[in-house]
Parts: sequence; C-alpha cells; structure tokens
Amino acid sequence: MKTIKTGVTIPIDLMNKVDQFMREMNLRSRSKVISEALRSFIEDRRFLFGENRMFVGSIFIIYNHERGETLERLVDIQHNYLDVILSVLHMHVTHEKCLEVLLFRGMRDDIKKLIGDIENIVGVELVKVIAVEYENNKH
Repeated sequence: MKTIKTGVTIPIDLMNKVDQFMREMNLRSRSKVISEALRSFIEDRRFLFGENRMFVGSIFIIYNHERGETLERLVDIQHNYLDVILSVLHMHVTHEKCLEVLLFRGMRDDIKKLIGDIENIVGVELVKVIAVEYENNKH
C-alpha cells in the first residue's frame, strides 16, 4: 500500500500518552499507531455516510470548561437541537474538565450536523459517538 508523509499538530500531553502506550505495548512505529487510530475513528463514524436514516445513540464529550466559551457554546448547541437531544448527563471529571453524555434520536443528517457543531467548539477535547439504526414501525 502506498503511503504519504504529512505533518500533524498534536498536543504534547496526547503525544506523551501515545509514546507511553507504545512503550507498554512494545510498539516501534508512531505512524502505525496513529494510522490505526484514524481507521478506528472513521469506522466508528461510518454511519454518518450514505442514506439519511433514523438513529438513536449517545455522544460522549470531554471538554475543558475553562477554555473560551466552551460551556456556553455547548448549551447553545443543545438548545438548537431540542428535537434531537433527548437527555443530557453532566459529570465533573476534574476541576477543569467535564464529561457530558447526550442521548439522541434523529435523522443521520441532523446527527452529522450536531457532531460537527460540537467538534468545532474550542475546548472540546474528545467526542465519542455510539449510534444504532432505529426503525420506527409506528406510522
């Protein structure tokens, strides 16, 4: 398989975790670890492509509430998606970091836009999506 060399900016604390993982797993190639992480990321979000179907699921968000207007923007987004977001769970992880879990039900196009809006907020560090196709047989 052909490869391409590219430059990526990665926070130092994340790169330290990659290096620690590599040491513990006795791995030698950062490129292989990062490539596998990208494959996993894309596979987890495969549902976002293709036909606009109904899905239910959750979005896990880790964010630093002390960066910019992170909290305010997250709340604004939640209000903009009242028809999609069914419930929100908030947990304080550390003094600076919080976890929010959004439960959703909606069409793929709406979920795709919701995820994009969340990922574009400064201070959001991790977005993990779990989605299952939902077939509503009641018409």
